[in-house]
Amino acid sequence: MKRLLGILVVVLVAALAGWAWIRTLPIANAAAPSVAESAMVDGGGYGIYGWDGGLQVVLIYEGAMAAQTCDIDPADGAADEVYRCTIPFANGTTTQWSIRSADGKTGRITVDGVTYALPREATVLRISADGVGQRVTAYQRMLPPLTMGDASRTLEQWMARDSEFAPFAALFRSE
Repeated sequence: MKRLLGILVVVLVAALAGWAWIRTLPIANAAAPSVAESAMVDGGGYGIYGWDGGLQVVLIYEGAMAAQTCDIDPADGAADEVYRCTIPFANGTTTQWSIRSADGKTGRITVDGVTYALPREATVLRISADGVGQRVTAYQRMLPPLTMGDASRTLEQWMARDSEFAPFAALFRSE
């Protein structure tokens, strides 16, 4: 009986030690985007993000920008936060956004405290720094399939055919 009890104690201690060790390992985020492209161009910029699960989101920035800072899988973020960026505009306004997705199929994007469900409420977000502050406009569109390396060209062609986005197609062309 003592022997059985001793074995159980050893197994329990080993299991707890293993569990504690595993909790110290970094967590690989399976929902990180497989397509992530961004650029700053004259008078604006953009960010393109796509996941293997099918989720896609495009951010269009209107207004001259300073250098953006982004964190992939931020250490101080929520477990499903995969991207966080701060965009300072030349007029002094700053926009911060973050994308959360646990599965790469659905998610949420929060822009300056306002949250949109992806893809149900938004697939394209236009952030305009107009000198007074910024305006965020969310659009729900069926985006073309985006792949690493040619996402900006694909979006430029798609945007040129959409009357609301045709003026922004040049942003993707000039990159």
